[in-house]
Amino acid sequence: MGAPKGHAPYNTRGEGGRPVIYDEAFIENECIALEEWLSDKDNEDIFLNQFAFDRGYSKHRIPEFCEKSERFSTLVMRAKERQENKMLMGAMTRKYDGNFTKFVMPRLCGDHWQETKNIKVTTNGPVPPWIEEAEGKSKDLVN
Repeated sequence: MGAPKGHAPYNTRGEGGRPVIYDEAFIENECIALEEWLSDKDNEDIFLNQFAFDRGYSKHRIPEFCEKSERFSTLVMRAKERQENKMLMGAMTRKYDGNFTKFVMPRLCGDHWQETKNIKVTTNGPVPPWIEEAEGKSKDLVN
């Protein structure tokens, strides 16, 4: 809210207002905690969201911290790679259900895990391959 008419503007020198909770010192402390979390080989946690929950803040703060700190951003990339590796190894060793893992991977690890299907559907069902092959070539048939 702005100052009333005729009143000097508020907060001209940074005084007042809501105190900053997630400052550079806090994020640096989280970098240290994330490094420890990543280096712990016995740690069974896979999800970066669980790390944020255990540390007492929302998972939605992680991108904010990444913008403020290059180091935190690098550690988050490493955590996502670890998460991807654990999910793959768990699916291959049948520790995790493979069918469930294939649905989780695009959400956790990125769009390159997204399964794409190239099926064109009409009102009568899927388009036969010979029609797809001829699509766009009809002008070549006319003189």
